[in-house]
Amino acid sequence: MKLFSKKFRYHKKNKEKGLTLIEVLLSFTIVVIAIFAIIDFLLVYSNLNQSLQARIKAYTISNDFLNNLLSRSFNDPVLSPGSKTQVIQNITIIYNITDIRRSNEVILKEIVINTRYNVKVKNISNIRLWAMKYKYENVR
Repeated sequence: MKLFSKKFRYHKKNKEKGLTLIEVLLSFTIVVIAIFAIIDFLLVYSNLNQSLQARIKAYTISNDFLNNLLSRSFNDPVLSPGSKTQVIQNITIIYNITDIRRSNEVILKEIVINTRYNVKVKNISNIRLWAMKYKYENVR
């Protein structure tokens, strides 16, 4: 009888050293949840990064377009009053030019630019630039 009880104790000690199926499944579940959290974070970061890149690109193109308008001569037909639209690299630039007069003479032009761009099919239009083009360059 003593021999049987020693074997029983030996098996009991051996069983305590290993992991149970529940412990393995619980560990696996925790690892899977952690992996999904990391993947979700990376996807959100990737979308944010794409959105910021599109905004920087739209702002840069709009700013270059505004600088191009400002570099033209005051009487250039491109600077005639009115609202105009131009598409550059899938970015829509809507610009409005208004003549401002003093004593029936146009002394400056107000230029307002609104930019629309797309990020994953969403149309975003929140870039606005504004400038003044003076008739006499030394006036500021």
